[in-house]
Amino acid sequence: MIGRKTKGENMEHTKGPWEVEGEGQDVVGILAVNDNHYVAKLSGWEHSRQDANARLIAASPDLLEACKRIRDNALADDPNDWELLDVAIAKAEGRS
Repeated sequence: MIGRKTKGENMEHTKGPWEVEGEGQDVVGILAVNDNHYVAKLSGWEHSRQDANARLIAASPDLLEACKRIRDNALADDPNDWELLDVAIAKAEGRS
């Protein structure tokens, strides 16, 4: 697995960092900081749930990078752990 390249790894998603804008408002945006464009806007939820969803979405680029680093650099004690990481990475990269 170390150094392995898989389909979708060079995907063209908007690079992070992403930030939440407008917490507690009726519409919450997830802003791509480097591009100064919105990746997504959320509305129609209870504010606390909407804000939590926005924070999770905004963390996606960081979570994906963390999963990839763990997969590529850590020692595997349990092969099922690697499968969980691979499934999460595949989902983030649109391969599942």
